[in-house]
Amino acid sequence: MKRKLFFSSIIPGLLAVFLTGLLFFFAFPPFNCWYLSWIAFLPLLLVVHDHPFSDALLGVAAGFFFHAVLLSWLFNVAGPFYLLLAVYLSFFWGIFFFLMACLPARGRIFIAPALWFFLEILQANLLTGFPWLPLGLSQAGNHFILPFASLAGVSGISTLVVMANFAVRYGWKKEGIISGLSAAIVLTVAVGFSLLSPPSPFTGQSLTVAVIQEDIPSSLHRPPERILAAHLSTTRSLLQTIRPDLVVWPESAFPDVLNENPFLVAYLQQFCEENRCALLLGGIESERNNYYNAAFLFHDGTVETCHKTHLVPYGEYLLGDRFPFIRNCYRKIAGYTPFLSPGERHPVFRIKNIPFSVLICFENIFSPIARECRASGAGALMVITNDSWFGRSLGPYQHFAHSILRAVETGSCVVQAALTGESGVVLPDGTVSQRITERGKTIFVKGSMITTIPIARAVTPYTELGDIPPAVVALFILGVLLCGKK
Repeated sequence: MKRKLFFSSIIPGLLAVFLTGLLFFFAFPPFNCWYLSWIAFLPLLLVVHDHPFSDALLGVAAGFFFHAVLLSWLFNVAGPFYLLLAVYLSFFWGIFFFLMACLPARGRIFIAPALWFFLEILQANLLTGFPWLPLGLSQAGNHFILPFASLAGVSGISTLVVMANFAVRYGWKKEGIISGLSAAIVLTVAVGFSLLSPPSPFTGQSLTVAVIQEDIPSSLHRPPERILAAHLSTTRSLLQTIRPDLVVWPESAFPDVLNENPFLVAYLQQFCEENRCALLLGGIESERNNYYNAAFLFHDGTVETCHKTHLVPYGEYLLGDRFPFIRNCYRKIAGYTPFLSPGERHPVFRIKNIPFSVLICFENIFSPIARECRASGAGALMVITNDSWFGRSLGPYQHFAHSILRAVETGSCVVQAALTGESGVVLPDGTVSQRITERGKTIFVKGSMITTIPIARAVTPYTELGDIPPAVVALFILGVLLCGKK
C-alpha cells in the first residue's frame, strides 16, 4: 500500500517539478523559446489536487528547481550559498499554490494571474527586492506580446503567461469554459494592443554612441590602470574613423577610486577635449568618507557623477552589518566586508542638450528606477555593468533581457555596455538593433560598436502610472470572483 501511494503521488510530483523547470529553462534567455512558458505550469497543474499543504510543497519544490537552475550563475559569486536564495524565492511559489488550493475553483483562470501579479510585486520589493526572474522576462524575444509592457510592465506580461497556463489546464472543463473563452479574448486583445500600438514619439534629436567591450574578466585581478589603458587603446582606434557624441565604457572600466587619482582625471578630460567627445565610464568615487559605485561623465571640461542607488546585498553592502556576529561570519566566509554606500538619486545628464540617465549594474532589473529616470526627463538610458562575475553562464543573457523590457516599459532606447558581454542597443519596441559579436558569440569577446539612437519624447502609460492600473484591475478581479455571489 505504501509503495503504491509512493508511485501514485511522489513520482508524478517529482516528474512534474522536473518538466516545469525544464520548460521554463528553455523559455528564458539565452534559448528564448518563449512559447514554452505558456504551457510550462501545465505538468504541475496536472498533479495538484486542491490539497493546500501538499500543493504548497509541490510549489516550493518547483520554485526551488526553477531558481536553482536559472540562477546557477550565482555559484560563481556565492558558491553553494546561492541555494539559500533559491529556497527563499521558492516560498513565493509555495504560497501561490497554497492559496490556489484554498480558494474556490470558480474563476480560477483569472484568480491565478491576479494573485501571481501581487506575489511578483512583493518579491520585487521585499527585503530590498530581487526581481531577476519574473515570468514576463521569458517573453523578451516575443514581439507579439512585448509591447504590452508599455502598458502594464513586465509583471503585466507575467500575468498573461500565468493566465494562458491556467486556461490550457482548466478552460476545456465544463465549469471553466466561460472563463477559458474570456481568457482567450483577453490574450487576443493584449496581442492586438501590442501589434497595433503606435511607435513611441521622438524629439527629432539623436545621439551617436560608441560602446566598448574589452573582455577583461574581473577574476584576473588586473591592475586598474591596465584595464583603463586597454579601453583607451580600443577607443583611440575607433575614433580614427568616426567621432561619436558619447563613448560608453562599462562598469569597472577603472575598478578603483577614480577621483583620488587627479592626474588620471585630468588625462581623461584632455582625452575628451582632443577627440571632441564625451566619455562615460564606471568606477568608484569617494566623498566625505563614503565610497560609491559610480558612473563618471567627462564632457566639456567637466566631470559629473551618478551613484548607484540600489546596491547588491552581500556584494556591495552587508545586510545586517550592525550585528558583529553577521560581520564576523561574512568576513570569515568571503574574506572581506562590503563597504559601499547607496546614492540618493539618478541625475539626468546632458550632452549637446540631449538628456539621458545611467543605470549601474543590476539597477536595470528594477522597473521603478528606469521609470524614475524617464519621468525626470531622460530621453535614453545607458546601462553600464560588469557581468564577468557570471562567467560563461546564463547570467549575462538574462541581464541583457531586462534591458529589453526596460526599453519597452519606458518607450526609450537602452544602450548596455558590459565588461565581458552582453553589450548592445535596444529600441523602444524591444528590437535589439545591434550587439557586439565575434564569430557568433556575444560574451567574453572583445569589440566595439557605433550606433545612433533617437531620443524619446513622450512617456509610456507604464512610465507615468507604474503598476497602479494593473494592480487595480487585479484587485477588482479578486473582489468580484472571491466576494461576489453566484
